[in-house]
Amino acid sequence: DTMPGSIQLATRAALRTGVGKLQVATTSLAKQGIIVQAPEAMVMDQTLPAIQNVLSSISAVGIGPGLSQEVAETWVDHLLESDLPVVLDAGALIKESYPERTAPIIVTPHIGEFARMTNQTVASIQDDLFGQATEYAVLHQVTVVLKSHVILIAKPDGGGFVISGASSGLAKGGSGDTLFGILTSLLAQHPSGDVERTLALGAEWYARASKQVERRLHPSSLLATDVIEELGRFGL
Repeated sequence: DTMPGSIQLATRAALRTGVGKLQVATTSLAKQGIIVQAPEAMVMDQTLPAIQNVLSSISAVGIGPGLSQEVAETWVDHLLESDLPVVLDAGALIKESYPERTAPIIVTPHIGEFARMTNQTVASIQDDLFGQATEYAVLHQVTVVLKSHVILIAKPDGGGFVISGASSGLAKGGSGDTLFGILTSLLAQHPSGDVERTLALGAEWYARASKQVERRLHPSSLLATDVIEELGRFGL
């Protein structure tokens, strides 16, 4: 309840990038904001029974923005038992290992979170961004979306993508929630496609939208909500 805006931003970004039926499980406080800011989304109680009831009718799931650690582990474990693509962000980046499964697992840390996940310093991560992300992806057989001055997408087979050219104005709160919403939305629309290519297209859309906003706003004034609105002005 201390960060109710996180899930609102993710919800709005998902809706702007073409997701059809969006179901959001969140706290009572955040739910009220979504009803006002994103009435197109369906909201439900943040309980395991409610979440379990919808798993058979969705094509991808994301978890993490604004999530408290008290409930994160139970829900993350539950979702990883499903056969759906799962995106883990923010409060859901808690696992030291991941189960073997046929559907992909995508982790989307910023550098500070990734340093914590790998028990390293931020400086050591910055010294070798792609090498560190790739090592983690191969070791754990997950896809890593590492958010820095570029967006790195590291594949479990050692390959990947680098998305550059985003506005420097994205280095502020809410930007990661926005990207999370975009990526989860696109995975839901293409659950059986090339996962990393889909993620790369989402990251490119996000980066291009931020640069479009820069045409009318100084980077220091750029907000995540500006980028979300810009997403609807063009597609990839």
